[in-house]
Amino acid sequence: MRLKPLLISLLFLLLIFSLLTSEEVSDVGHDQSLSCYNRSLWLHKAYQIRSNIKDSLVAAMDSGYCGYEIDIIWDDQLGFYISHDSLPASTEKTLLVDVIDTINSGEKIIWLDWKNITFANIFKGKEFLENHFSKYSKDGRSLFVESSKVYALSFFSFLSPSWIKPLYWIDFRDVRKTLYDYLRNFKNLPFLCFSDYVSSNQMAVPSFKGCPFFEKPKVFLFTINDSLEASKAFELGADVILTDFLKSTP
Repeated sequence: MRLKPLLISLLFLLLIFSLLTSEEVSDVGHDQSLSCYNRSLWLHKAYQIRSNIKDSLVAAMDSGYCGYEIDIIWDDQLGFYISHDSLPASTEKTLLVDVIDTINSGEKIIWLDWKNITFANIFKGKEFLENHFSKYSKDGRSLFVESSKVYALSFFSFLSPSWIKPLYWIDFRDVRKTLYDYLRNFKNLPFLCFSDYVSSNQMAVPSFKGCPFFEKPKVFLFTINDSLEASKAFELGADVILTDFLKSTP
């Protein structure tokens, strides 16, 4: 029964060590030579903006956005496939490996939302990302990997090279009703204090401020499609905003 608290304490120490030894926070992974009409607006669910995933990714790369987001699921038999939710075994899937060449042919920054990261699949997933996105390391770009499972992501980050950046999803919508809600989110507070990058689905959240005596983390928000809301979010301290803008285009 005491194993879980010990494991959490160990992971917390690993998080602090990895952050103390990490490189200085980059400008949210941008290569300064990239030509974008807004470097802080990235495309949400870039795999859904056309009739099929490959055409969608091509369109995303041809867009004026510096970065885009892709949801991925790990399968022990197939590797990563692209989807927001786990799919039945009988359902045809688009494997990430099948569109890697399309992704790597561009110069965008990629935000991967790893939906089902666990301590059991970290090693295989890490090996895949390192092998297939090694171009990022050579180009001086960052690959962002997001998850709400902050402790599994922290261990993944500790094992990964510095060009793979953990993006900790802190959901503040739940901190509003019961003591349990507060306690459940309290365990994530260290990630607001020590992390370089956090993501959230709320605009006015404590993650904008970080913690006293610590540098504010880079804040990635999703999903904002209204220009006034986006302006407000940037004023509050957001660094990157995901938008669905291209989904309304033909």
